[in-house]
Parts: sequence; C-alpha cells; structure tokens
Amino acid sequence: MARTGEVGSSSAEDEDANHVEETWEVNKDRLSLMQRKISDPPRLLKRAAANSSCCIFKVPQRFIDINGKSYQPHIVSVGPYHHGEPHLRMIEEHKWVYLGGMLSRTQDSGLDLEVLLKAIQPLEMKARECYSQIIHLDTCEFVEMMVLDGVFIIELFRKVGNVVRFEVDDPIVTTAWIMPFFYRDLLRLENQIPLFVLECLYEITRMPGEESGPSLSKLALDFFNHGLQSPDNIIARNDNRKAKHLLDLVRSSFIDSEQGQPLHVDPSAPTIESISKASPCRNQAPSRESRGQFLGGEIQEWGARNADHNH
Repeated sequence: MARTGEVGSSSAEDEDANHVEETWEVNKDRLSLMQRKISDPPRLLKRAAANSSCCIFKVPQRFIDINGKSYQPHIVSVGPYHHGEPHLRMIEEHKWVYLGGMLSRTQDSGLDLEVLLKAIQPLEMKARECYSQIIHLDTCEFVEMMVLDGVFIIELFRKVGNVVRFEVDDPIVTTAWIMPFFYRDLLRLENQIPLFVLECLYEITRMPGEESGPSLSKLALDFFNHGLQSPDNIIARNDNRKAKHLLDLVRSSFIDSEQGQPLHVDPSAPTIESISKASPCRNQAPSRESRGQFLGGEIQEWGARNADHNH
C-alpha cells in the first residue's frame, strides 16, 4: 500500500514538473494604440465645452433622430460645422461676390482683404473656444472662413437695412425663394459665428459717414424682424444688448430684461414681410406654424444650453 502511495505521489510530482505556466504577452500594437488614445484630446466634445466661453454646439443626436435634418442649414453655411458641404455651394460662391463688393467700397480708404484677415487673426483662439468641438482647420483656413462668412452676413444686413444698395442684378434679391431661407439658416444652432467676430468686421468696414448709423445689433434685429415681426420698441430695447451670436441676440429680444420672462409676440402678425423696397419681387413666406416650430426648437435648445453654462 505504501508502495502504491509512493508511486502516486511521484506521478503527481512529475505532472507538476511537466506543467509550464504560459505567460500572456500584451499586444504591443494595441498597447501603443491605447497610449495614443489616452494622450489624444476628445474630438466630439472638447474640454473647453464646459467653459462659459463655449456657446456654439452641435445639436444632440436625440433631436436629430426626432426631427431629421431640420437643424441643418438649407442654403448657407456659417462657421465650421457645415463648412464646405456640397448642397450649400451656391451661396458659398456668392459670399465672394459680396466680399468683393464691400472691398470695392473700402479699398480707396486703405481697407483691403489683408487688413481684414489681420484684424481677425488675433481673435482666432477666442473664436475657436466658442465651439464645442475641435475645428480641423488650420489658422489660414479658419480666419478666411470667419472673414468670408462674417462679411457676407454684414453686407446682407446692410443691404436689407438700406445702408448700402442692392445691385439690380443681385440674384439673392431677385430670386423670390432665397431670402426666406436666410431668415431661418442664420438662426440655426449649428450655423453661428461669434458675435464679437461680426462686430469687429462691422466696425472696421464702416465707411466715413456711417459712424452715426445703426449698430450691428440693430441691423441684425431689423433683418430678422422681417420674419419675427416684433414691435419696434422691443427692437430698440435690445439695440445694444450683448450676445454671443445671432441666435442668442434674437432669443434675448424675446426675454424681458427686467423680469426675465418671455415677451409676448402677437401671434396674428405676419411671419415674413416682403422686402419689396429692395426687390422687385415678393418673397413667399413660410407658414406661421413652420416659423413657430423652427424658432421654438432652435431658441429653446440654445436657451437650455445657455442656462446650463450659467449655473
């Protein structure tokens, strides 16, 4: 019996001696990939999105799932989120026409394209911090976009506000369906540039004699009032209100600054007034229902995000 036990014990020892524990090796490629991801900054929601300076966001996917493409611009891109999209190419070409038209007025006074670019470049980092996502444009591309988009918006406001005249063959005016889309696209949450960029461009492109003219906020609110039909006293009250971008400016015009309550807007007011003084044709207005749905969604979404940053 003892001999049998000894044999069994020896057999177990032999098995232990023959058993070699395998050592798992870390895949070096996977390790390198993990280390790179640790050091890479987030792209879809950067750290600066938590700062109060961040004010231009992508619409959350849950809203896109419900409303489809209703948050995307239909005719004009402003800023980086929809920059270069093929279906917006038509107005992208006309931005250069408006830039050229403005420079033709200002070059004699020494204000050329190089001056505009150099005026905006120092604002680049501050402007980038306004966006919740990393913008994959280099300095030259980003500054060019800010100047091109900003000048186009300012010139459009000036033309509609009769500060400068429309060209008689300007298709943006003579094509009846175009202008109503501007009222909507320029108030889209994803389609904004910082207001301080617009204000910089507006101030340096003022011609002699325009110093006593309307402020940029006044021109902007007058422009959107073709669609919103706010009373004149509300426009005047918000003339010099500080805002982060155009959507924020328009939203603020709905808020009573003293009470913090939404202002009442007459629901029977027309939705979009024809700019017939500037154009020989009349613009077809979107329905009052579509205006309410659009402005309600965009303004409420921006208001919710703005409130999150203020608390």
